[in-house]
Amino acid sequence: MKKIFWRSKENELPPSDADFFIQPFRGERIPFKPEILSSLPLPSLPIPVISRVDSPTKKEWICAVEKALLQIKQGLLQKVVLARQTTFTFAEAPDPFQVLAALEKKAKGAALFCLQFDRNTSFLGASPERLFQRKGKEILFDAIAGTREKGPEMGPEMGQELLSSEKDLREFQFVQDYLDETLHPFCREQLTFSKLALHNSANVQHLFSQGKGVLNEETSDRDLLEKLHPTPAVCGTPKKLATEWIQAEEPFDRNFYSGVIGWSTQDSSDWTVAIRSCFLTNKTAQLYTGTGIVAGSDPEKEWDELEAKLALYEEIFPCGHL
Repeated sequence: MKKIFWRSKENELPPSDADFFIQPFRGERIPFKPEILSSLPLPSLPIPVISRVDSPTKKEWICAVEKALLQIKQGLLQKVVLARQTTFTFAEAPDPFQVLAALEKKAKGAALFCLQFDRNTSFLGASPERLFQRKGKEILFDAIAGTREKGPEMGPEMGQELLSSEKDLREFQFVQDYLDETLHPFCREQLTFSKLALHNSANVQHLFSQGKGVLNEETSDRDLLEKLHPTPAVCGTPKKLATEWIQAEEPFDRNFYSGVIGWSTQDSSDWTVAIRSCFLTNKTAQLYTGTGIVAGSDPEKEWDELEAKLALYEEIFPCGHL
């Protein structure tokens, strides 16, 4: 029996009559009927990591970013999101819901999810990015891009630097423009966006704006998912070329990472982009992190951004000397 725990960014649980779906980065959405959990167990204790393998390696990553930058310089791409798969091996198989409970304290401003497919396989995460939420005919959605580290040892200047970074503002604008252009045909009137701000999580911060609109009467969740996903926040632009580049260059299959997980009823729905996510299989965890590559990106700094995002899990899966 499949099981799921879901909690929105606003700390709301799904309705009891919700139909759940998961959609891979590439592929059709998959319906599933899980047992819906209303609470989590006690958090897991730290689970020591026996081994860590990065795919791509740092050297391979830097080469891939440099190759992408050349494509951007030649005008073939404007942005492409490159991801890394980090595989951790443990002595014992973690309990996925206990891992999510441990993640919960660092999930400020994020939707929490854990889907257990069977006894040995689960997909979980704490995602700051909502694809869209529907309440009746009102739609809310997130434009989010650009990243800086965040922590007690760092002052507010990091956030201010992000808000004034020409490179990051350009990366963010690709996302907001895409959402505006893609959703406009489905809405009765002009979409509106909140003032640009910072979205803060436990370990990183992003440029953020919330969009709003009113849907046409005939628009369905399926229509929106088919057109919206993947956005430039997880893919790039132009979308077709960026998707082809990712498929050709990334040395692993993203599977559900940067896909969509969510639920729907007749009156409402909520769909989260499956980032900051982890795929658990027996005694291994595959953790996924990605960064947006645009003109001006620095390969070394992009690798550091991957590490900053992975740090969300560092207290749960301590690597020690690895």
